[in-house]
Amino acid sequence: MAAAGKWTSKNTTVTIADSTGVYSMTVGPGEGNLTISGIMEDNSEAIQTMDRGVHDGLIEGADVTQEVSISVMLRELALTNAGGQTAILDAIRKTGAWASATTCDPAGIVWAPKLTVSMSRGGTTASIVLPAVRVTAEFAESMEGHTLSISGTNYVAPVYA
Repeated sequence: MAAAGKWTSKNTTVTIADSTGVYSMTVGPGEGNLTISGIMEDNSEAIQTMDRGVHDGLIEGADVTQEVSISVMLRELALTNAGGQTAILDAIRKTGAWASATTCDPAGIVWAPKLTVSMSRGGTTASIVLPAVRVTAEFAESMEGHTLSISGTNYVAPVYA
């Protein structure tokens, strides 16, 4: 049996979208330094119970959140509403071309788009969907090219496929 291939940044895409899917764009380009932390069984914290100071067991607690971050290279476009083109800061800030986008957060009040990580290689596909991510961005200048570090917190249980 042949060894399975490895997922790499070459066969991975990250997409940001609103709840309707009308507003959607691929995040990038970049080096592929995506991180997602807080992935765990049942998406819930464990609460320790004690019996007279001795560990008695764990019970299920509240849902946990996942932290996500990715750095992307900035293209030579306006940062917002780039002449009708999709601009990453519009997606993050819900401005410009994304002003009418619909949040994915169940309460429907605070902007929290969906992030989808898709991997495809040799006929095999996999994905991680973070359903409601409150996103922020940090700008950095460098000789090699300016970057936008996008980070956020996912508040709804991830979907793995």
